Amino acid sequence: METSKLLGLTIYELVATTARAAFLQDNGRFGLFKTDEAYHLTHTSVGRNVISEFVRDGRKHGAAIGIAATIFVCAFWPSDLVDLADVEPAGITVLP
Repeated sequence: METSKLLGLTIYELVATTARAAFLQDNGRFGLFKTDEAYHLTHTSVGRNVISEFVRDGRKHGAAIGIAATIFVCAFWPSDLVDLADVEPAGITVLP
């Protein structure tokens, strides 16, 4: 992998990890972590862990996550990210 791409992935992970530390704590305020190009987070172990923590524990800490991507297909969302039997998604809209 090129150095510039590796640096870009590292920055995505750093921002996500910082958001987790800032928002998934009980501070009495609501926090929303929004990110685009979600592919860069859903296909790394660090990114999947951060997203999974937001999905599973965000509500009890007053936090949420909003992710966006140019193209959303079933293969895009790794099956190990969220066990949908445990988490009921608020809603996903796919535009043609």
